[in-house]
Amino acid sequence: MAEHDSLEVLTNIINRSNYMCPTCREIFNQLTWELLEELERLLPSKKRRIKTK
Repeated sequence: MAEHDSLEVLTNIINRSNYMCPTCREIFNQLTWELLEELERLLPSKKRRIKTK
């Protein structure tokens, strides 16, 4: 359930860019995707640390 809620929050964040000018939208989307990539990179390493404890 929490994963679904997180996905919905992320979708809402991305949809906000629909109301921005093209330049702002591009910057917003780029920053958002970079943040998501960084979170994906960090989350698996956190899971590994939990499993090794």
